[in-house]
Amino acid sequence: MLVTGLVLWTGWRKLIVGFKIKLDAHPQRANFDIHKVAGIIFYSLLVLQAFAGTSTI
Repeated sequence: MLVTGLVLWTGWRKLIVGFKIKLDAHPQRANFDIHKVAGIIFYSLLVLQAFAGTSTI
C-alpha cells in the first residue's frame, strides 16, 4: 500500500502544488487537498514504522 500510495500521489508534477490546501475552494476540493497532504505526511511516518518493524537489533 505504501508503494501504490506514493505512485498515485498527485504532487509529483509540481511539488509545491502537492502540498497546498485550498480551503476557500469547494468543500469536496478542500477535503481532497486535506486528504492528499495528510496522506503524504503519514506516508513518511509509515515508512519509518515499517523500517523499525523489520530491522533487527
